[in-house]
Amino acid sequence: MLTNRRASSILSGVGIRGLIQSQRDLPVKLLSAKLPRKNSRSSNILFSASGGRRNLLGFPLFSLALLLAQGCGLSSRNEDQERLQNYRKLLVVSGVNSYYHVEPKTKTSYPLVRGTLRNLGSESLEVVEFIVKFKDQFDHVIYEERTYPVFLSEYSSASPQAPLNPSQSMRFALKFPSCPPEWKEGKVEIEVSKIVFQKHSS
Repeated sequence: MLTNRRASSILSGVGIRGLIQSQRDLPVKLLSAKLPRKNSRSSNILFSASGGRRNLLGFPLFSLALLLAQGCGLSSRNEDQERLQNYRKLLVVSGVNSYYHVEPKTKTSYPLVRGTLRNLGSESLEVVEFIVKFKDQFDHVIYEERTYPVFLSEYSSASPQAPLNPSQSMRFALKFPSCPPEWKEGKVEIEVSKIVFQKHSS
């Protein structure tokens, strides 16, 4: 027959082991109870029941398609710029004469640049932009200005109402009242800096 002291020690030992075992089992049970819900919630975000695995694969494919589309757009813009640059070589500026012009009434004096522009290409142009550079007696550029001998616009009543057509020539006379007095008469340089093809009506 067990004494009270021995029985209590046995019971306390069993109780301690049971308590330790239950404490060891408790986190495992709680964790095992929580993990499926957590993984299930995560799987709903990453792999939806409606085929999320295809969505993850589709995202890189969508990005690739977007990059290809942007690349095609960039290539098209580069081709357009190259076409415009090459066409500018088909515009010939000739017969340039630059001098100080004096207004008869006001006696105001300013540089006037005259010349002829010819379109040797096969396109009609609604805009032609010049950069006119003025030089001093030492052949240094002291002033430059952008101007438009051809500027077809429905919003401007002062612009010409006809484009520069293929094989067509036009005369221009451009005044530059802001040019400084250091300019040496006759020393100008004209660069065709921009053109716009006429839009064909559909």
